[in-house]
Amino acid sequence: MEALDQQAFDLGWDCAAFGVNVPEDANKLFCDGYRAFGSEKNKTPRVPDRYVRKWLQIRIGALRRGKYFASDVTPEFIKQITPASDRCPVTDRPFTFSQNKPTDWSVDRANNERGYVRGNILIISRAVNAAKGDRSLDEIRALASELVAVDGLTPLEWGKLGQLIEPAFGEHADDVSPIPMLFGQPVALGMPVSPLASFQAGLSRAFIAGWDRTKRDAMSRSVAEMQTFVCKTKAQRRAFQRLATEVLRRSRGTPSYTEIWATQRIQRRLGELVQTLDAAGLHRLADLQAHDQNVLP
Repeated sequence: MEALDQQAFDLGWDCAAFGVNVPEDANKLFCDGYRAFGSEKNKTPRVPDRYVRKWLQIRIGALRRGKYFASDVTPEFIKQITPASDRCPVTDRPFTFSQNKPTDWSVDRANNERGYVRGNILIISRAVNAAKGDRSLDEIRALASELVAVDGLTPLEWGKLGQLIEPAFGEHADDVSPIPMLFGQPVALGMPVSPLASFQAGLSRAFIAGWDRTKRDAMSRSVAEMQTFVCKTKAQRRAFQRLATEVLRRSRGTPSYTEIWATQRIQRRLGELVQTLDAAGLHRLADLQAHDQNVLP
C-alpha cells in the first residue's frame, strides 16, 4: 500500500476510534479504515481531547492536499511542542481554542516544501499562520527589516517567526533536533527556547547584523548591554569577551546563527562562560531572555 493510501486508511480508523464523522470528501481507503474499526469486536469510540482533535484535523487537511504526515507526529508530540504558557511564541498573545478567532492555536509547517514531520511543525496562532502563508524564509527575514507592520505582524514579530522556522531549512533540516549545537535547545521545533539558547541566538544576531556598517554602532551597544546585564565579576566579563570574540569571527559571512555554534571552539568558550555564572548569574540569564525586547537586538 502506498504511503498516502496507508495514511488515508489509518486516518479513517483513528477517526472512527474517536467518534469523528466521516468527511464529505473522504476517499475509499479512508472509508475502508473507518469500517474496519467498526467491524472489530468490543470497539467503542473514545472521547478525544484537545490534542487528539487537532491531530485528526491536521491529518485530514494533509490528506486532502496530498501532504505526507509522519506516524510519529502523535497527539502526545503535539502536546509536547505546544508552549506551556499557552501563548503564541510569535505574538505572545494567549491562545484561544476552537473559537474561530485569529488567536486560535494552529499547527503549521515551518518549511512548506516539507511534510508534517518532527522538526518541521510548530504551534502558532491562526493570525500568524495566515500571515506566514507561503512566504519563504528570505521573505520573512526581509519583513523583519521593515519599518511598519505587514499583514498584522510587527517587524519584531516577523523576526521572531524567522528565528522560529529557520531550523527547518538547510542541509540539517531533516534532523529531529533542528539546532543540536545550541545548548539547552529543546528537541522539538516550536517548543519554548531555553534562556541559554536565547542568549546564543541574541548574541549571534547582533554580530551578524553588525557586519552591516550602518548597524555596527547598534551592534556594539547591544553586545555591551548584554555583557553588563549578565556579567558582574571580572571572570565573567573575561569569559564573555572571549566568547564574543569567537562569535564575531565566526559570524562574518554567515547568514544563519545555527551555523555559528557548530565548532567545538565556540561551544567550549560558551561552557567557560556558563561555569563562571553562579545561581544569581543564571537568574540574570533568564531575566535577559524575559527582557529581550529591550536588551537583545
